[in-house]
Amino acid sequence: MASTYTLNQGLEKPATGDRSGTWGTMTNTNMDILDRSISGVGALSLTGTTTTLTTSDGSASDGNYKVLVLGGSPSGTNTITLSPNDGDKLYFVVNATGQSVIFSQGTGANVTIANGAADIIYADGAGSGAAVASLLANDLVFGDDVSLKSDSAVLNFGSDNDVTVTHVADSGLTLKNTSTGADTPFVLLLQTGETDIVNTDTLGKIQFQAPDESGGTDAILVAAEIAAVATDTFAADNNATKLSFKTGSSGAASEKMSLNSGGNLAINSDGSTISMGTSGEILITHVEDVGLNLKNTNTGDDKPFVLKLQTGETDIVNTDVLGKIQFQAPDESGGTDAILVAAEIAAVATDTFAADNNSTKLSFKTGATGAASEKMSLNAGGNLALNADGCTFSMGTSGEILYTHVHDVGINLKNTNTGDDKPFVLKLQTGEEDIAAADVLGKIEFQAPDETTGTDANLVAGAIDCVSEGDFSSGSNASKLSFRTGASETATEKMSLSSAGKLTVTGGSALGDAAGDAHTLTGTYAVNSNNVAVGNRMIFTSTGTFTKADDVPAHVLNVTVHCIGGGGGGGGGDTDTGKRGTGGGGGGYTMERLALTALGDDETVTVGAAGASGATQSSPTAGGAGGTSSFGSHCSATGGSAGSAATGAAMGGSSGGAGSGGDLNATGGSSYVQHDGSHVSFGGNAAGPWGGGVAASNVATAGNAYGGGASNLNHVTSTAAGAAGLVVVEW
Repeated sequence: MASTYTLNQGLEKPATGDRSGTWGTMTNTNMDILDRSISGVGALSLTGTTTTLTTSDGSASDGNYKVLVLGGSPSGTNTITLSPNDGDKLYFVVNATGQSVIFSQGTGANVTIANGAADIIYADGAGSGAAVASLLANDLVFGDDVSLKSDSAVLNFGSDNDVTVTHVADSGLTLKNTSTGADTPFVLLLQTGETDIVNTDTLGKIQFQAPDESGGTDAILVAAEIAAVATDTFAADNNATKLSFKTGSSGAASEKMSLNSGGNLAINSDGSTISMGTSGEILITHVEDVGLNLKNTNTGDDKPFVLKLQTGETDIVNTDVLGKIQFQAPDESGGTDAILVAAEIAAVATDTFAADNNSTKLSFKTGATGAASEKMSLNAGGNLALNADGCTFSMGTSGEILYTHVHDVGINLKNTNTGDDKPFVLKLQTGEEDIAAADVLGKIEFQAPDETTGTDANLVAGAIDCVSEGDFSSGSNASKLSFRTGASETATEKMSLSSAGKLTVTGGSALGDAAGDAHTLTGTYAVNSNNVAVGNRMIFTSTGTFTKADDVPAHVLNVTVHCIGGGGGGGGGDTDTGKRGTGGGGGGYTMERLALTALGDDETVTVGAAGASGATQSSPTAGGAGGTSSFGSHCSATGGSAGSAATGAAMGGSSGGAGSGGDLNATGGSSYVQHDGSHVSFGGNAAGPWGGGVAASNVATAGNAYGGGASNLNHVTSTAAGAAGLVVVEW
């Protein structure tokens, strides 16, 4: 009877009595087949794209190997067909061919092993419909540790090994989605099997730890953690969750930062910082219960912190806002206006932007009762505007200096100190370091620049300047005040007050005369200085000095001098008899034309004093005579005679003074006594263009013009003084 063979490995099974004398050979062959099938490793060299792996009956063949190590140089994916198709097979396969390999046994399923991969496959031996399957395609359960002993070992996932976990020697693992298509990242999904998620439940976490740290205690605790934590009870329409970022310092890691479901990032430790830049030089630091500090930690020169607000708009036009900073108390319990934006700083375009235009203003807004509105702005031209009527601008630590807007009027300047002698001081200074003659230290100008008639109408119409009179030094800051006015011109100097106190009025101006007569000084006009320039004349009302170099312009060759003596005082009346004294005489007058060359550098100017009034008493006294006025030794005018004291008899008037030394000399008028029923006495008129006396009145009257004598009245016992004289120098 012939031998038969096992179906899967082709082991020979001799019939009874068969194989006499050859059992040893047969047995050895069967042993070889068993050896290969149990632990044999067969190296197969593949070529082309097809290979047949045959298990032969009664002989050791490649199909008997337990482990197949595939090599060679196939020209493409190589299909290995297991033959025969009715034998069950189990193979451990390593593919090192450089190509994918397909194992097939019949028309059933096949197994593809990628290049570089390994697999455990089995064939079901089902004949023409036989199939090949991978044991590793199904779930594997290990009862203990699994170790991959080679560096760079790879765990492949998926039918086409699209997801890999690769060992990185002495480092860790690389997780990769090997798909090359768009949007195919590696996704690590942490899930919980909990079926009733509520607030604070953790869905998953990643922890960081050094469990073998020799320091122990805190050192081996979880040092950091990223966890997904529910922030509400989950429902069909709710999976509110935050990402919690925990770190440790001296203890288990605790939450330092979180990102909630609303996208809000919270940094949860006081004094925490956010740094930016490769060197962390830009630092944002939390200040507990205060706010944030923004800092550029660079220690180099000119390294400020810059906060830049930008807009993504591509077509900026007038009034577009480029950025803003707003101030608000949104949680204020008062509500309504209280929770509106209370203040704002905004950058607002003031024109359409272009390659040569980014005109912008800074708008400063504040609120009172309502949303904040613009109260101040700084435009592209550097112009600052305060936009509220009645607004104020204060200066000083206590705000004591106050500028207040007056609607449609101007500005009030005030020192709000209530103490004594606290005026508002407006000081105009120059930064010039070398003041020379005619340098302007400061000025106030007056102008109507918007006057529609234009030309002269728009020029500076008036000004007050402080102008140096010479080089400044440690001992001199001589300056004059220049008063400028315009008629059909830019304002020019019409009056000045020198450092010596000399007032000069140019252009034929008049003092004390409403009619504008440049040659008349009348009425109650009083000059307190003894040296006043009025137009083309110097007026002396008290004794002083005429300085040729200072008091007349350089082009003048001659001067005309006028002297009027002082007026006499009225005589005293008798209180016992009621008799009256007489009036005083008028001062004399002289005029002389003099060449400047005939004058000394300085000429003494004497102005005659007013005659004193007599005493009114039981023994009355006479008045005083007027003093003599003179100009150096060139000319003089004596004062009027004194009024006589009352005698009870009829008396004549007092004589006037006389001029001498001049080209024209005149005598002042005598006082006049009227002996009718009124019994009055008139003061004598002074001679000259500015002289005068006093008419009788119900009271005794002092002389009222330069050099005028005093008057008196019968039966009235009061008396009066004369008027002082005058010296005028004209050119």
